[in-house]
Amino acid sequence: MKFLSLVTSFVFLPAFLLFAQIEEFGINDLGITSLAISSPDMAQENQILVAGTDSNGVYLYCFGMDCGWQQIGFAGVPVSAVGIQSVGAGPADWQRIYAALPADSSRPDSGLVYYYDYPPGFGWVRADSGLNRDSVKTITSFTAIGYGGHEPHQPVFCCAETNVIFQKYPESDWAVSWQGDSINFYRVLYNTQPRSGMQGVIWAGGGTIPPALWSFVIFAFSSDYGQSWNPISAGIGEIYSCYSIASSIGNSDTLYAGLNYGAIIKSCDAGNQWKKTELDAGNTTFYGLAVNPQNPDHLIAGGVADSNVFALYESRDGGQTWADLGVDCDLSGITCMVGREEDQNFAIYFGTQRKGVYVYRTPLTGIEHQPSAHLPGQTVLYPNYPNPFNPQTTIVFQSGRKDAVSLAIYDINGRKIRQLIRAVLPAGKHVQMWDGRDDAGNLSASGIYIVSLKVGREKLMRKIILEK
Repeated sequence: MKFLSLVTSFVFLPAFLLFAQIEEFGINDLGITSLAISSPDMAQENQILVAGTDSNGVYLYCFGMDCGWQQIGFAGVPVSAVGIQSVGAGPADWQRIYAALPADSSRPDSGLVYYYDYPPGFGWVRADSGLNRDSVKTITSFTAIGYGGHEPHQPVFCCAETNVIFQKYPESDWAVSWQGDSINFYRVLYNTQPRSGMQGVIWAGGGTIPPALWSFVIFAFSSDYGQSWNPISAGIGEIYSCYSIASSIGNSDTLYAGLNYGAIIKSCDAGNQWKKTELDAGNTTFYGLAVNPQNPDHLIAGGVADSNVFALYESRDGGQTWADLGVDCDLSGITCMVGREEDQNFAIYFGTQRKGVYVYRTPLTGIEHQPSAHLPGQTVLYPNYPNPFNPQTTIVFQSGRKDAVSLAIYDINGRKIRQLIRAVLPAGKHVQMWDGRDDAGNLSASGIYIVSLKVGREKLMRKIILEK
């Protein structure tokens, strides 16, 4: 088993990172397009993890069996999305696995969606009636309402390039007829209630594209299993789109969404109002989010930076502070992510662009952020002094190595106010004063500002307050 060391970009080294590690989890040297995991209500020995790959079909891993990954279909074929619907309770649990194949003119007779029942695993059944391959083209995600063995069948949803399409299961028809609901420009689906007997809320996230070709974050939710959809704008007023959505199983009022341009946004009122967290990850698109089932303030975000660079961040305080777990990590970018409770750990499984599946395990509870001594090789952004300040403040930071350094001031809306340093600096402590003026020499207004320190790929941020 290969282990990867973690380097944090926190101001303080979080104690939980001392107990955390990233491990290889198989399907090496393949790109992973999608991951799906059993409902947490399934019996532990029956829970499975399913992976869709960019060139060799679908793989299955059963947590209750020591047999590793099994290739279960579509060898040599790309799969764009996978999903799981969990059925029943106890030893009779079984699961229906869904797989989506991109429309391909070279395979005109191939289906767009198939399902596979596990166990017993008798083979794949084509299930794309009602899906027009010319208009659907690619399925980007699945979500499903699980249910008990004696309850009415529940729907499965899939998201196409331009539509949310849903399937209802009447008692007499297990099969295959999909119905479409044209709410355009949604690419990701999330179900806040994945199990039986509860009136779940289905979320669709994406962006709507006005004539100016800006993409504003917009969501739609359904509280009646897809019969009607209600759009909500995130209201953050910038050019973002949504690529992932997650919530804690124990608190579906707290929602997170992963965007492009390095942003994670949060809602504490079931999606009615959204605000940015403190993460600013530059040119990163967040394709994966996972929230601790025992703590809605503990989340992990993964994605792709600069086309193919690994990006993984962790917060245990609802997004106020973040640890950058991707520094000096040579993996390719993260394309998808699922979480699972395992003993005392929160296990996050993530797929990468070229190197298969990895798992990151971190304690579920009991370990909070604790300051530690700042080591000589560590990059640190110290508290400025004074704070609040007027008219000037002193910023002290430590560079862990000789590298390109950027020190800049941003306003609370993310606009850069002042570039203080942009140079290659030696390792060690550095001191810089800010006089409260912008790059044009104008005095800044009273309010909250952000100090942003970048040393190579590491990034640290700290709030400061200008009072007049």
